[in-house]
Amino acid sequence: MTATPPILHLEPVAEGRYAVANLGDAAVNPVVFGGQLLAQMITAAGAQSTGKTVKTINTTFARAARVDADTELIVDTFHSGRA
Repeated sequence: MTATPPILHLEPVAEGRYAVANLGDAAVNPVVFGGQLLAQMITAAGAQSTGKTVKTINTTFARAARVDADTELIVDTFHSGRA
């Protein structure tokens, strides 16, 4: 089993809320890469709904995340059954 990369390490803040660190150099580019945010969202969804896998993801980046600050992810469960 491989170790979890630091940017995918979730720090629980509250029920369904996680803090994650960001990767990058704020002096070069202060904005977090969107692919990193997507990977963090998928990791948070998996942590919230164990035993399930992500089939689709839909997101809107309303504003940029900063490299020099942690990002807080909030997981809202809309559906937890089979149908």
